[in-house]
Amino acid sequence: MNPGRYAIALLSLLPLWAAMAAGPDMNADRTALTAQADTPGLSPSLGESLYRLGDGSISREAFDAMLLEQWRLTRYHDRDMTENLWQQGRTGYDMDYLLRANLSLTLEQLFPQLQQLPLKVAASRVQASRDSPWIAVPDKAELQALLKDPNPLGYELSAAQQQALGERIAIDLGAGEHISLAQIFNEQSVQGRQKLLQADVAYWQQLIARRAMQERQTQWLLANGMLSGAELDILRYLTRARLLYPKLLAHFGVGADQHGDTPALQALAAEVTGDEIRAFYRQYPQRFLRLTQAEAEVWCYGAQSEAGRARRKNAAVRNREQAPTRVRLADDATRLVELPCRKGNDNNAGVDGIWLRSLAAALPARSLSQPVRSPEGLWLLLQTGDKAYDLYPEDSETTAFIARNALAADKAWQKWQALRIQLGLPPAQRAADVHDAQAQAQAQAQAQAQAQANAKAKAKAKAKG
Repeated sequence: MNPGRYAIALLSLLPLWAAMAAGPDMNADRTALTAQADTPGLSPSLGESLYRLGDGSISREAFDAMLLEQWRLTRYHDRDMTENLWQQGRTGYDMDYLLRANLSLTLEQLFPQLQQLPLKVAASRVQASRDSPWIAVPDKAELQALLKDPNPLGYELSAAQQQALGERIAIDLGAGEHISLAQIFNEQSVQGRQKLLQADVAYWQQLIARRAMQERQTQWLLANGMLSGAELDILRYLTRARLLYPKLLAHFGVGADQHGDTPALQALAAEVTGDEIRAFYRQYPQRFLRLTQAEAEVWCYGAQSEAGRARRKNAAVRNREQAPTRVRLADDATRLVELPCRKGNDNNAGVDGIWLRSLAAALPARSLSQPVRSPEGLWLLLQTGDKAYDLYPEDSETTAFIARNALAADKAWQKWQALRIQLGLPPAQRAADVHDAQAQAQAQAQAQAQAQANAKAKAKAKAKG
């Protein structure tokens, strides 16, 4: 990944709230103080620079509003939540490693000269400091010696390895502070750990140098007056707020975690009662529509080019060339559907009936498909007809599943809005419910099909009369 694009992608979502002046002590660690502020702030000039790093897809007002939301939610997490989402569920990089990496890339975008700062390789550590750290990279032979006695898992350190790497200093920051090889190892993802355990010298060197450079960059900015201590601390907190934001959304059930899971919604769904399900079913019957009938005329061809040519002709010509095979969703779905299509020495070819009827059901009503290749290697065209819908029974498991999920989402959204009010944030705009959109489309299709059926029945009755 291009580091510049990565930093810009991060900052396109990192808004800014302008207006706080720098503190007097530029080197002070003001994280605790920053977290107490109700609204974050930076100097107007630095704020504008941050906003311009984005891709311009959102306005400055939206940029500021997003910052305020992320800032206050993170402050709420740190002060009032019992769960520590920052450290929970680690499956990849250590969160503090991600924080440093994202902050460093952001600073490099704001101050390109940071990428040219030199690092010193340790011959002696007499003058080491955070402003000028020393690095000591192990060679292949030393790494192999330190990494002997491997852990069977292949991505964790054994007790002996942990001790050996913990005693080996990789970066000396002076004043008795240092970073060991074990610290470099433990903050990596599983894939990164596997490379490190293979004694990949280049990868070890890259990580060590990058970690030392992060210390050097922040101290250089402070020492040269490029940033104040308060501004740097605010940038760090903003970066942390951005990384924590998706975890907070998943925790409150209005977003999914990195695995697409929503434990909050699962817990809320388990609390839904039978009475709530029945009331929801009667209030929103359109959410419980099911397809009961779909039909299609099918033409079969031996090659994609033949099917493409046939599609370009009008229906009358195509029908004269080959009589269509009709399939219906309600037909026996276990048998093969025989189609008049040459395959080898056969004039008729069988297509799996379940697959064919599923395709007819998935295509829009009254539409002609593109050439579709069947599992048997044949090329088909489908002209779908009308579709018919009915409701799932009120006491069915499918009804209960749909209602529980919808009610859980409603409950989560109500709690989310209450929290936003508590934090002084404006109400969030809920995205269009996918179930509502599908239900509306199905209801419209059902109404259209019913109207067409009624028109045909009236025409037939009139003809008989």
